[in-house]
Amino acid sequence: MTIEVIKNIRVLFREEAKRPVPLLDYLELNDLRIDELLKEEDRNGEFIIEFKLEQDTITLSYEMHEREETSQVEYIVYFICKWKWIWQWYSKRFLEHDIPFDVYPTIIDYAKARIRPLELMEETIQELEGYTKE
Repeated sequence: MTIEVIKNIRVLFREEAKRPVPLLDYLELNDLRIDELLKEEDRNGEFIIEFKLEQDTITLSYEMHEREETSQVEYIVYFICKWKWIWQWYSKRFLEHDIPFDVYPTIIDYAKARIRPLELMEETIQELEGYTKE
């Protein structure tokens, strides 16, 4: 078994016969959110995912309204979001605006700093008290 390293993942959107553009650019140009794009029945196009490996490129494409279990567009969006969250966790900053985020010593410190109203914070802290730092 050969282990391949993914160097880059690009997600593109091609509307009908037009050329593909990065998905985020397409959403920004059309003033859409991803969930709005997926719900639009009148718009036709396909999502193109390119995995750039060390020696090769793998390209997958999915019709935007294709709803089969194995190629569901929402699954691809979920996959992209997971990788974004992993990147943000690893780099300790937000991808879109490059602002470092706060790192708290424990999950209880996070709850105290971030959760409001006070009643919800106290309830959350009671639920989290059994967790270790890990």
